[in-house]
Amino acid sequence: MTSTVDELFPFDSFRGKQHLVIEACINALYHDGYDNVVIDAPVGAGKSAVNMTNLKYASDGFYTTPSKSLRQQLMGDEKLSEEFEG
Repeated sequence: MTSTVDELFPFDSFRGKQHLVIEACINALYHDGYDNVVIDAPVGAGKSAVNMTNLKYASDGFYTTPSKSLRQQLMGDEKLSEEFEG
């Protein structure tokens, strides 16, 4: 799974525990039978990149944000906005 996560991640390197969190989400959803996961992390932890990688792994899904300002921030990020187009 590690090579898949590395290939799907939208950036060149991981921040903090992003890699571990992505693998935990994938295991929970696709191997352990969970229907939902919650990622609770502080601002700046890189939750958007984690969520984008999980969506790419699933190959189907949607991404929502609680605020217009976060959506604008995501669309302004060159690496992440590429993922939204398409």
